[in-house]
Amino acid sequence: MSRTTGRFWPAALREGCEETAIRPGDLCLTPQFLGAPVDIDVHDIAADPDKGEPAHRHFDFRFVFHLMAEQPPLMLQEKEVSGAQWLAFADVSSPTLRAKLLNAEAALGLDGQPEPVNVSVLIHDRSGRCLLHLRDLLDGIWEPGVFALLGGGREPGAAAWTTRHGGNSPRKPRG
Repeated sequence: MSRTTGRFWPAALREGCEETAIRPGDLCLTPQFLGAPVDIDVHDIAADPDKGEPAHRHFDFRFVFHLMAEQPPLMLQEKEVSGAQWLAFADVSSPTLRAKLLNAEAALGLDGQPEPVNVSVLIHDRSGRCLLHLRDLLDGIWEPGVFALLGGGREPGAAAWTTRHGGNSPRKPRG
């Protein structure tokens, strides 16, 4: 579990990226599951006296991420992973995970195509106030001319983690 967010999916993202060298910015949570696990695998782990670990039960929270970029060459962390390959859902060896992926593909449209999303951020200070911005007076935007949360959106076809406003690139102050 991530110590900063109290959620499991950031830890899953970190581990997946560390073990394959896929960049975190090339992955996004699926709109079908968002931050919910697609499966939780429970299995017993034998004692490991060399590590001082007793026998215990292990819980694997499994999450689904979309690869937003072209398939990169995998660079495996060999002490953690002995091999990796791209498989169709029908070829996944775990019967429960395979069934859940196939069901999600049929019922929810888990097709590898991410949906555009919008994000907002609430920034507050120690005085109980929050920072809002005045939305432009443009036709076709949501709530023009209203003070609203800061945020942006990912447009269809845009590069991973890039917003309409240029992602994390600085913007010139308005004068």
